[in-house]
Amino acid sequence: MMNVGLSRFLANSVAGVLPSISAKISYQFWTRTRHTQRRAVEQFCLQSAEKSTLSFGHEEVVVYSWGDGPKVLLLHGWNGRATQFFKFIEHLIAHGYGVLAFDAPGHGDSSGNHTSLKQIVQVVEKLFSDYGEFEATIAHSFGFIVAVNALKIGFQSKALIGVSSPSDYNLLLQSYIINFGLNSKAERAFLELLKKNHQLSSFDELSIHYLAKALTLPCLVVHDENDRQVPIAEAHKIVDSWSGAELYTTNGRGHSRILYNQDVIDRCIAFLDRPKLC
Repeated sequence: MMNVGLSRFLANSVAGVLPSISAKISYQFWTRTRHTQRRAVEQFCLQSAEKSTLSFGHEEVVVYSWGDGPKVLLLHGWNGRATQFFKFIEHLIAHGYGVLAFDAPGHGDSSGNHTSLKQIVQVVEKLFSDYGEFEATIAHSFGFIVAVNALKIGFQSKALIGVSSPSDYNLLLQSYIINFGLNSKAERAFLELLKKNHQLSSFDELSIHYLAKALTLPCLVVHDENDRQVPIAEAHKIVDSWSGAELYTTNGRGHSRILYNQDVIDRCIAFLDRPKLC
């Protein structure tokens, strides 16, 4: 694969005369992932998991299962991995839940170096077809966008918990466009290709605050006031659009460390244990 600098140069240089080539270069980097190293405590968590694999095209997706109770699905964020939820997994099992999680394509122990919202949603759809409705879904960051978009195609979960999640898909796109350094012509070509791939008229159609207007299932939104990756305003967008959604905030837990916070885990499990989810 070309390095970032050369790819940026080519995407911007050919955008005026060969917009389709420019768009493909930009899309290649938009979908690129990396396999981040697991911490020792995550390796320990894996030892108690039952593992299986799902085939998606040329990729193998690794699925993990713990416990025998009502199933809770865990969805990690972009460039994350299932075992980032290791502390959640421990406490969910202790409270009588079963847990299902997977490393998305291009993440963790799954194969590949690229994926997309559409592909990860397809993995969720497959798990739903295999296991039926989930007792709950807990999703971190981009994983919550996956969860909410999966609801559009029939995925069912009695409740959702979104942690550190962006609401507006356009926020992700603009961050990428700025960081990758696309000029206006290359940006336009990239966005047109992305709309075509997702069959969209607007990226609002992928945004949680847009989709939430039609949702009534119980939802808890968890966010740190000082999250440097996803502004707290995104959490408020979700709650303001989702009828009955609740907001739980922390201070000083950041974007990912929030997953290891005991107060957060206790609050999430208390939310799941409420009788109305039965």
